[in-house]
Amino acid sequence: MSLSLDFKHLLANQLDLLTELQNIKNQLPSPSQGGEVLKIWWQENGKHWIETLRMWMISTRQIGHDWQYNPQNLEEIQQYWDANKLLLDCLKIATDVSPGLRNYIETSLFLPGKSDD
Repeated sequence: MSLSLDFKHLLANQLDLLTELQNIKNQLPSPSQGGEVLKIWWQENGKHWIETLRMWMISTRQIGHDWQYNPQNLEEIQQYWDANKLLLDCLKIATDVSPGLRNYIETSLFLPGKSDD
């Protein structure tokens, strides 16, 4: 079995991200060293490596957070999703919305709001 982390084709236009991810990948032992070396390395370094990768994902992609939602939060997220779905459904059948406005609404719908701080 081989561990493949080849992101070059996925991040060809994002060289800074590719470099950072390659640095994280380079911390892993080479697959040619065999499974026993990888197993020992993983036991000694796996938790730290995972945390490094997780922190990189949070800082660069805002993914990997350990969200702790309560039932009220989940209900609010569902309501937000349902309202946005309804808006998209209405946009599909609306005849008096320009293509430019439609595109703007669709592409900015799930972007984070700006803080007034």
